[in-house]
Amino acid sequence: MNGPASPPASTFDAFKRLPLVGRVLLAGLALLVAFEMAASLVAPLGGGDGGRERSQSSAYSTAARGLAGYAELLAESGHEVTRARQGLGDLLSSLPDQATAIVAGSVLTNDEADGAKAFLERGGRVLLAGQQSGPALRRILDGPVRWTPESIGPVSPLVPVAETAGVRDVVAHGQGSWPETGPALPVLGERGQALAAVADVGAGRLVLLADPTPLENANLATADNAAFGLAAAGPAERPIAFAEAAHMGGTAQGWRAVPSQWKWAIVAGALATALAMWSAGRRFGPPQDDHRTLPPPRRAYVDAVAATLARTKQPDASLAPLREAARQRLLQRAGLGPQADKEQVRRAAADLGLPPDEIDALFGAVTGDDKAMAVGRAMARLGGSRW
Repeated sequence: MNGPASPPASTFDAFKRLPLVGRVLLAGLALLVAFEMAASLVAPLGGGDGGRERSQSSAYSTAARGLAGYAELLAESGHEVTRARQGLGDLLSSLPDQATAIVAGSVLTNDEADGAKAFLERGGRVLLAGQQSGPALRRILDGPVRWTPESIGPVSPLVPVAETAGVRDVVAHGQGSWPETGPALPVLGERGQALAAVADVGAGRLVLLADPTPLENANLATADNAAFGLAAAGPAERPIAFAEAAHMGGTAQGWRAVPSQWKWAIVAGALATALAMWSAGRRFGPPQDDHRTLPPPRRAYVDAVAATLARTKQPDASLAPLREAARQRLLQRAGLGPQADKEQVRRAAADLGLPPDEIDALFGAVTGDDKAMAVGRAMARLGGSRW
């Protein structure tokens, strides 16, 4: 009989049964996965620099290098502020003509430069903050513009334009300048180096800011950086769109859009799950059966023995041990000794109730199935269950 089934072991019980080395490795792997996933979640939100370059110049980031403070300042000043995750080309084609697009911390491709030019010619406003390639700007301004990483100290307005209204000093932190602005007009700078320049393109206005640090969270409250940021964005009735595709991993979709840290965390988590499943499972053999496998019925065993004996084609020799056991049982039941002759034994068998065919089978040759069955019946009548 089977006893009551034992309840399945819990994951914790399976963990305790692991060797010490296995438990240490599994726990360390789980901690690594948790740490990587937490870091990947927190870093893009700007909860500290975290060494994540994508958070720099992002309007989502509240880290020192982010622009979340600038986005909040614009919203409090009356602008409708959005953070757009689609590609820059799609963003510029979908914005209304009176909007302002802010592109910070990413270099325009030629196609994006063509899209920016088309948006400007419709009356849009574009603020490009950070390094930009000369070829891309040449496609917008139809003239040579050159950027250099040479630092520039605190600067003052060079000409009175709308972008410098109310601005006396702007402090940057040495991440670039414009030694040559081509058709664009330098409006902030010193010693032949420009920090900011502006240009009219069609019905729109382009603002070039060589170094985005004046607009970053850590520096927005320094000098007149905030005033310049508001003036560069245009009037309050202009909606503002921050281009965030470059800071959100681009426009990739599906598995390609997953951050690399998350991919490693997913792989590590899958390995940890496989290890836990393997450690909790049976080491060898198939799964345990729900019920104990019982031996076949006795009749099947008897049939198998009978088939084996039939193949010998010698029933008399095959049944000789059974006949001898039956005769010994008969002598015991009749109280006869081994010296009793054949006639005495036959009479004793008749007295014990054995029919003639069974008596003949015990003392004659077994020549067929009927004789074999008679030997068996005789043994049963004599009470011989074992021999």
